[in-house]
Amino acid sequence: MNLGKVEGIYIAPARGEPTVLVEQVHVLPGMGIEGDRYFNQPELSGIHSKPGRELTLIEIEAIDAIYQEDGIQISPDQTRRNIVTRGVSLNDLVGCVFNIGTIQLRGLRLCEPCNYLANRTDPRILHSMAHRGGLRAEIISEGIIHLNDIIVIPADGENKTDPRTSALRYAHENAIHFLDELKEFTSIPSISTDDASKTDVLRAAEWIAIHLRSLGVANVQILPTPGHPVVYGEHLEAGVKAPTALIYGHYDVQPVDPLNLWITGPFSPAVRGDYIYARGISDMKGQMMVALDAAESIIKTGHLPINFKFLFEGEEEIGSPNLSPFLEAHKDMLKCDFAINPDTGALSPDIPCITYALRGLAYMEIHIDGPDHDLHSGVFGGAVLNPAQALCELIAGMHDSQGQVTLPGFYDKVRPIEPEEHAEFARLPIGDQFYLNATGVPALFGEAGYTTTERLGARPTLEINGILSGFTGEGAKTVLPAWAMAKISTRLVPDQQPADVYQQMQSYLEIHAPKEIRWKLTPMHGGPASISDRNSTYIKALSSALETMWQKQPVFKREGGSVPVVLDFQRILGVETVNTGFSMPDDNMHSQNEKLHLPTWYRGIDAFIHFYFNLAQ
Repeated sequence: MNLGKVEGIYIAPARGEPTVLVEQVHVLPGMGIEGDRYFNQPELSGIHSKPGRELTLIEIEAIDAIYQEDGIQISPDQTRRNIVTRGVSLNDLVGCVFNIGTIQLRGLRLCEPCNYLANRTDPRILHSMAHRGGLRAEIISEGIIHLNDIIVIPADGENKTDPRTSALRYAHENAIHFLDELKEFTSIPSISTDDASKTDVLRAAEWIAIHLRSLGVANVQILPTPGHPVVYGEHLEAGVKAPTALIYGHYDVQPVDPLNLWITGPFSPAVRGDYIYARGISDMKGQMMVALDAAESIIKTGHLPINFKFLFEGEEEIGSPNLSPFLEAHKDMLKCDFAINPDTGALSPDIPCITYALRGLAYMEIHIDGPDHDLHSGVFGGAVLNPAQALCELIAGMHDSQGQVTLPGFYDKVRPIEPEEHAEFARLPIGDQFYLNATGVPALFGEAGYTTTERLGARPTLEINGILSGFTGEGAKTVLPAWAMAKISTRLVPDQQPADVYQQMQSYLEIHAPKEIRWKLTPMHGGPASISDRNSTYIKALSSALETMWQKQPVFKREGGSVPVVLDFQRILGVETVNTGFSMPDDNMHSQNEKLHLPTWYRGIDAFIHFYFNLAQ
């Protein structure tokens, strides 16, 4: 067995050779220790598969170097115990050559640079991680390691012009460039619901158009609607026999109030640890850039294997009121074989997901009027029904003691959960404790007879989104308010229709509203639920890509949120949509301090590169 040494860096033994104890080792590229907060990352899951393998001082030196830079005091004995009890595995080598600065090693398989190791100065800390663990002790050339310079090149005997390898290499080389573009994009405050942000929404559309043109996308247009514009482009160089995918995204974002709860500015993207924080970073500008960065990686190193059309709207966060008419008016331009929607998410960084169903939405506003002006509560209280009280009592009656919605006929068209789906939900590696941790609530709530994951994905709900009435300022004001209002949304499952739900709410108010008040129900926006074929060719291509990157089969899940465009694609364009994404349930979407997990984002770019190539097979 040979151990290579370059500038004080020792190379671990190849697979199949005995594990040894090596003294005074500075760095083991790609090594991680299960249980250690610095190294316990999903990208390292493969090296934990066979506990009990010990390379003691190799890990100790690498971990101690990070602790020293972070000012954390920990004794070598503490670190050693962690290593001995948890162990690591070195296996699954591949025959690639990698440039690490000016050093070339054969057999080391790296993934994206780790954000949490970025900008560290200690030479013992290599800015990389192993895909599936394992190093091969074969040095091709020697030199100095540069932490921010990792380049993948094919090994001798491999196809050096393999398009997939070239695209992946480009993505790895341009990791920092991709992140800088993401920061630039998310710094634009494209809040679609705010008229004051209309110029910024247009600026975001222009940014996308410029970016598409820089990739060589043809026929890029910013197309007007009665609201915010749609950005379109196409890359059709794969030929008429190749399938055509329509990539969807939205460049608008949610409002940011209250600002005082943001740790850093919502439109000043900030990297902290493994996360980047900004409004829209997860929903869905970061997701859009995964799809575009993967396409760029292929275009810049070769040719896209299938045809692509790009459709990015600016009104998703307000219900996409103008998208359906746009699709109707541009059917021929948008003709495709299937659509790709990266606006869903995963369950955790180490669990890839494919979403095969999305809930629908019916959003409405209830306005209650009582007296024609605010009254003195001491003079009129007890003689006039308070509109705020009437509204609260109506809202309280919209659920029964079992958590079911009480609107007349609400469940009449709800599609039941099939036994096979019950089994699928039971296999999802996420339970009640996760939701307790993610929300901070003392206990969970919901419809009796269903698990939490079933309630979140396959059962309809009714939620109060906001209530307003009377005096809410600082201090006291003894007022009996003239009016009260509430914003209410219902999440719908397949076969429910928004129009039916609006009528059901109308019937509920007609039955239960007291005669002492006047009320008005205003439908605002919505769309039906959608469900896709889990066995389609396109979903199988994505499943294979995710499995390649995560080394495990993805789980299939129903998404609790709503993406009305998916059903519009079915209804208007006649195509199914592949739904996936890399956001997390705790990304704080629509809330303060929205964030995105960067290691998963980088891995998502690689997965989409594989996905695009798989689609041509």
